[in-house]
Amino acid sequence: MTEVTVRYRAHIEHLPTGSKAVYEGVSAPMDNWGDCIHSIKWMWTEGNYGCDCNRHLFFERSLPEGEQSPIPDDEEETCGETKFRVTHVETECGIIILIDSERK
Repeated sequence: MTEVTVRYRAHIEHLPTGSKAVYEGVSAPMDNWGDCIHSIKWMWTEGNYGCDCNRHLFFERSLPEGEQSPIPDDEEETCGETKFRVTHVETECGIIILIDSERK
C-alpha cells in the first residue's frame, strides 16, 4: 500500500499583538487520507504543534524572507497555551479543520 500525505495551511495568530501568519505544511505519511486529517488535527491540538514554543517557530518560519517579525524581540519562547492561536487548518482540497478557534 502506498502512503499518502496532505498539504495544508495553518492560520496562526499571535494573541498579544494580533499579528497573523499562515504556515504551509505537510502531514506525516499515513496509510490513507482520513488518517492524515486526523494526524494534522492531533499534532496542532494534543501534539508538539499545540505548544506556544513551537507555534512561535512556525509563525516566524511563515513570514516572507526579509520581513521583520511583529513579535517583540524580548518576548521569550516559553511553553504554554496562551500566546498563539491556530484558528484552523485548510487542506489542499479545501477541507477546513478547526483547531482552537475558541482560544482567546
